[in-house]
Amino acid sequence: MKRLFLITIAALLFVTGVSSLYAGNLEADRLLGEGIAAFKDGQFQAAADKFSLITQSSYYQEYYGIAYFMIGKSQLALGNLKEAAKNIEYFLQNFKDHPYYPEGYYLKAFILFKQGDLDNAILVSEDFIARYPGSPFAPNAYFLIGECLYNKGQLDRALKFYQYVLEKYPTSAKLEAAQFRASLIGFKKRENELLKLLQWSYEDSLSAIEEYKRREGTYEQAIAAYQKKLAGGGAASADEVKDMELKLADRDLQIQSLKSDNASLQQEVALLKDQLAAARAAGPGPAATDEYASSLQKKQEMLDMKERALTVKEEYLKWLKTYLENKP
Repeated sequence: MKRLFLITIAALLFVTGVSSLYAGNLEADRLLGEGIAAFKDGQFQAAADKFSLITQSSYYQEYYGIAYFMIGKSQLALGNLKEAAKNIEYFLQNFKDHPYYPEGYYLKAFILFKQGDLDNAILVSEDFIARYPGSPFAPNAYFLIGECLYNKGQLDRALKFYQYVLEKYPTSAKLEAAQFRASLIGFKKRENELLKLLQWSYEDSLSAIEEYKRREGTYEQAIAAYQKKLAGGGAASADEVKDMELKLADRDLQIQSLKSDNASLQQEVALLKDQLAAARAAGPGPAATDEYASSLQKKQEMLDMKERALTVKEEYLKWLKTYLENKP
C-alpha cells in the first residue's frame, strides 16, 4: 500500500513537471511573439522588455539565443549602443551555432561604426565578408566599410566600396544609399577643386591689394606735393603735367584690373553659392566651405570699396591736371 502511494506520488510529480515545462514553453512562445510584434511596430522598448523576461527565467533557456539577439537589435534601434553591444556580444560568445549568428556578427561591426570605432568596424566587416561571402548582409558589410572610410576622409577608397555595391549587388537594400554616397563624393571632389582655385585667386588678390597699398602711398605723396605747390602759387611744369598723365594712366590700369578682379570674384562667389546650395540639398558639407564663402564675400566688398576710392581719386587727379594745365 505504501509502495503504491509512493508510485502514485512520483507519477503525479512527473506529470506536474512535464506540464510545467510545457506551459513554460507556451509562455516563452507568447513572450517571443509579442516581442517580435512590438519590434515590427517600432515599439522597441516594449520589445526589449518582452525579450528580457525570457532571459530572466531558467525555464526558457532554449529561447535565450533569439532573446539576447533581439534585445541587442531592440537596444540598437533605441540608440542604446552600450546595451546593444553587450547583448550582441553575449549572443556571439554563447550561441555560435544559432541561425542568426552571421547577422549578429554583422551587427557587431555596425555597432562599432556607430560608436565611432571605425578601424575595428572595418576589421570586423572584412572578417564577416571572408566568413560569409554569400550572406544577404555581405553588401551591407561592403557598404559599411565604405562608410567607415568616408568618415575617415578617405574618399577615393570609400568610393571603390560604394561602386562595388552598385556593380555586384544591384538588388541590395544598400543600392540607393551607395548611389547617394558615390554622387556626394563626386561633388566633394569638385568642391575641393573649386576651393583650390578660389584659394589661388584669393592669394593673388591679396598680393594685388598689397601692391595697391604700396602705390597708394606714392600717389598720396604726389597729390600732397601738387596741393602744396598750388597753395604757394607755384606753376606746374611740363614735366609735372607729364608725370601726372602717367600717374593717371597707371591709375586707369589699376581701376580696370580691380574691375576685372571684382567680376571674377563675383562669378566665383556665385558658383560657390550654387555648389553650397547643392551640398545642403544632398547632405552636410564641410563647415569650412561656408567660412571660405564668407571670406570671399568680404573680399569682394573690400574690392568694391577700393574701386570706389580709386574712382574718386581719379576724378580729383583729372581736375588737378586740368587746373595745372590751365593755370596762367
